[in-house]
Amino acid sequence: MELAIERAFAEDGNGLNLGNSGILAESFFFVKKQNRPFKVKIGDIKWVQVEDKYCILNTENIPYTLRMSLRDLTEKLDPSIFVQTHRSYLVNIDAIDHINPQTFVVNIGSTEIPLGKSFKDDLLKRLHIL
Repeated sequence: MELAIERAFAEDGNGLNLGNSGILAESFFFVKKQNRPFKVKIGDIKWVQVEDKYCILNTENIPYTLRMSLRDLTEKLDPSIFVQTHRSYLVNIDAIDHINPQTFVVNIGSTEIPLGKSFKDDLLKRLHIL
C-alpha cells in the first residue's frame, strides 16, 4: 500500500517524498506510524517540535514523528501557514492563541512554545496586529 501511494504521487506530481517518513501532498501528509501510513491534514498540525533527529508533528490529538530536519520540513511546508518561532519549533499561524513578546512565549492552547529573539520580529510582521 505504501509503495502504491508513493508511486501515485510521484506520477501525478502532486506529492513530495519525505524519505522513510512519509509523503507530503498539497493539503496533507501520509506519515508512517507503527509501520502504517496515516493521513495527517496540514491544517491539523498545530506546531512542530524538534527532538534529536526527529520532527514531531503535534495535532489536536496525536503526535506524529518524522525523521527529518526542521529545515527540510520547513522548505516543504507553506510559509504562509507555518512560521518558525525558535530553532526547535515551527508553528501554524492559525493555531496561535496569544503571544507574550516580553516573556518570549507563544501559546497554542495551554502549550507554551518558546519565541526566540531572532524569530520574534518576523513573527510579529507576519501577524495582523491591529
